[in-house]
Amino acid sequence: MKAWTIQSHGGVDGLALAEQPQPEPAPGEVLVRVCAASLNYRDLLTVQAQRPGNLPPPLVPCSDGAGEVAAAGAGASRWKVGDRVAGIFFRDWLAGPFDLKFHAAAGGGSIHGWLREFVAVPETALVAVP
Repeated sequence: MKAWTIQSHGGVDGLALAEQPQPEPAPGEVLVRVCAASLNYRDLLTVQAQRPGNLPPPLVPCSDGAGEVAAAGAGASRWKVGDRVAGIFFRDWLAGPFDLKFHAAAGGGSIHGWLREFVAVPETALVAVP
């Protein structure tokens, strides 16, 4: 599958289109075929400079994305193939007060983001697209 990755920081010239293995959904995850990704100011900052807590290059940017469920891992039952979904920013913050530990699963930073053809995510990290 194709993915845009930050190869080096300093600006958009550090982005490169790369070939990566297509992810497989683990138990409790779904595979999403990405149809859209948005570029936020935070994503631009991530391309420009290494930020504390982010993965080093090559990092797949973009914290927000949407698409269609392509497959479900074992035990994943919240979504069915073909459902239109969007990811949540802090993948593990599902309820309650914010805790700094949620930064450990921020797409396009501490985990790879949405600027790729497929993303495997926990089924709880998605919302329905109206």
